[in-house]
Amino acid sequence: LVADGAIAAGKPVIIKSNGKAEQAKEIEQDVKPIGNTGQTTIYNDTTVGRISADYNPDSTSGGHGIILAIWNEAGTIKGRFCRFLSGSSLATVGDAFTIGTGANANGSAHPFCKYAGDGYWWVVYNTGNGASNNAKSYTVSFQSSSPHQVIGSDESWSFNARYFAAARISNTRMAVLGRGVGGSYNDKDAVMIIDFSGSGSGRAMSYGSVIDMGGTINGMPGGLAYDSNNSRLVYVGNQSFTVKAKSGTVSGSAGSGTVTFGSSIDVSGSGVNSVNSQVHFASATNKVAVTWIDGATNTDGDIQACILTTSSSDNSISKGTTATTTIEMGTTSQNGQSSQLTS
Repeated sequence: LVADGAIAAGKPVIIKSNGKAEQAKEIEQDVKPIGNTGQTTIYNDTTVGRISADYNPDSTSGGHGIILAIWNEAGTIKGRFCRFLSGSSLATVGDAFTIGTGANANGSAHPFCKYAGDGYWWVVYNTGNGASNNAKSYTVSFQSSSPHQVIGSDESWSFNARYFAAARISNTRMAVLGRGVGGSYNDKDAVMIIDFSGSGSGRAMSYGSVIDMGGTINGMPGGLAYDSNNSRLVYVGNQSFTVKAKSGTVSGSAGSGTVTFGSSIDVSGSGVNSVNSQVHFASATNKVAVTWIDGATNTDGDIQACILTTSSSDNSISKGTTATTTIEMGTTSQNGQSSQLTS
């Protein structure tokens, strides 16, 4: 091959249309806002808040292409299925439905849903802010006939949490993150492995031990992503107003899953009031990206981002150059706002 420009030793190359080899490189550019694609009303009530949603990408499962959206309606967790039509328009599928037994959720709770695999979504919510209030979780699946929802039985957690995140590891295993409420995990991020089994109307859940991620959490909780290329679980969290990251190895049999994390690194500048981080693994590029809001509470906060790199041989993690977007969150409390990231 003939080189088109300088190529450093050991660096990947691409073959150009002229037949020459060029060193592969990353290109950063500003993200332009998309045009207005219209909107679809999923549900209309003055008490609706705290919304979460996730999409089923599995072409071999029931409910492929379906989105489950959930929300808190004055202490009752409700949900509704949606799907994309041709182009970018969205349509609801069936009626709204209740998840759980009536108004047993904390009125200010943030319910959370994550597609878990095999046609099931995992739903969790907080029931109160005391140490004795367990978080409740359910599996929800879609069926083509009405009513479209199939809701499994309640599977309460052994500890209480207020905010949640999760990373799908396989169709039967998920890593979940909660910001503890009360007790020894108050205002701390804690990670747990959940294993799913069974089929039909719901899936049984078995839990591993609770892993204390340490530190005092400020703002919203962090996030989890599973780097399937290196088989590493990546955690980001907002500890003492600094965004930190860890990489870990998942092990253990069903019901005894655990994570062995390596040392943490500072992703944002130390003590610069960085909060509300999110992390995502893009399988198409084998990249882990993290975003966060930078700046003191009640000041303009830019959304910043960088690439995290894990290792296939150990639990180390490193960060690339920080990029600052031109998006500012405005002069409101950042504790009620969050960056989001997907691919």
